[in-house]
Amino acid sequence: ILFLKLILLLHSCNNIDFVYNDTKETNPLYNKTIFQFTGDELPMLKTNAYSYLGNAELSIYELVIDVSDKKTKRSVQDNQVVDIYDHEISYKFSLYSVEERCVLLNIGISSSFTYTPKSGGLNFASDENLVRLYDLSSNETFQQLINLSNEADKLECLNEG
Repeated sequence: ILFLKLILLLHSCNNIDFVYNDTKETNPLYNKTIFQFTGDELPMLKTNAYSYLGNAELSIYELVIDVSDKKTKRSVQDNQVVDIYDHEISYKFSLYSVEERCVLLNIGISSSFTYTPKSGGLNFASDENLVRLYDLSSNETFQQLINLSNEADKLECLNEG
């Protein structure tokens, strides 16, 4: 009886595929894009760009990323020490086709966060926290870029008339 149950169990499970097999490409820009930055330099931005775009030896696309980081002092104490900064980061992505020599995508994405620096010599993790906030901002922005490039069925030249 135990042998019969084992055979029935194995037979009932013979059509189960245990391997995740999704051949759909989730990032059409990965290892196909060379990129360059203009504007403000931000921590972790280049690292995240390589993470999302790869390292293309033969490029199909060229991506120009213009970055602007606007800091606003939101709370200033009586002794002029800043308690809170608001950061508004604007990214402008321009994607070009190398072969067709045309613009495929022109988009702007904004990200913001609030940073509270520590003062009085007690800034143990304050700098690391700021780097982490920049890292999260650029990760979210690159993910939005990839999602937008996935949603376009076919990237076509914008400047052809």
